[in-house]
Amino acid sequence: MNKELVEKARRSFDLNIYETKVWLALLEKGNANIAQVHELSKVPRSRIYDVLKSLENKGFCVEKLGRPVKYLAVEPSLVIERLKRSVEEEGKERIDVLNKLKGTDEYKQLDNLFNTTFIITDKVGMAIKGRTNMLAHLANATKHAGERIVFVSTPKGLERKLNVLLPALINKARKGVKVIVGVANGGTEASLPEQLRDKLKKENIRVKAIEGDARFCILDKNILLITSAEESKEDTALWLESAFFANTLENLMKK
Repeated sequence: MNKELVEKARRSFDLNIYETKVWLALLEKGNANIAQVHELSKVPRSRIYDVLKSLENKGFCVEKLGRPVKYLAVEPSLVIERLKRSVEEEGKERIDVLNKLKGTDEYKQLDNLFNTTFIITDKVGMAIKGRTNMLAHLANATKHAGERIVFVSTPKGLERKLNVLLPALINKARKGVKVIVGVANGGTEASLPEQLRDKLKKENIRVKAIEGDARFCILDKNILLITSAEESKEDTALWLESAFFANTLENLMKK
């Protein structure tokens, strides 16, 4: 049995090693009894029955009627569709739980604890790791920006950020907030996808070419400085609250 395939299937379908080997054995054989599954998968025979029942409960195989008892592998495409539905259902349930959490006394106590004890965090700055965390932080800060929003990054970086944040930026621009998109690293407005350029132009969001490889965001007096290289798999950034630095960075863009 191909070890690389076993490992990839195990990770992709969130199975343990025995479940993966048994499922692959069934896929290879089509249908098989316990002895045949043991022979193909090399999983200890004493564990085969339990593993098959686990796979059956998870939707990876079904028991064939008749004697001797045999099991049939479920087609991978059907497994994927079932897993997708399961993830969607679990996601909806989780979202419902989180939405309801905001109305509880426990949440109010946690929120009050943060606001009264850790408010100093905004003043001294903080490090943010990971693109997902960074985008979440920017999305929240964008909601509260009331004067200016400036995004400066490489063409690829801007495309990633605006894919998530553009609706919020458009909403702010329509409310009179100054919104500027700076294309760095030798890029120009033409470096952005045509559809994105059209949307920015339609909403009177200014696009400006920026010299150098700068990557930062300004939201009123808050600054997000991205400190990792563009090709880095794990973005890191520094979040600061400083009107002085925010003004300095914006003035440098005018030169």
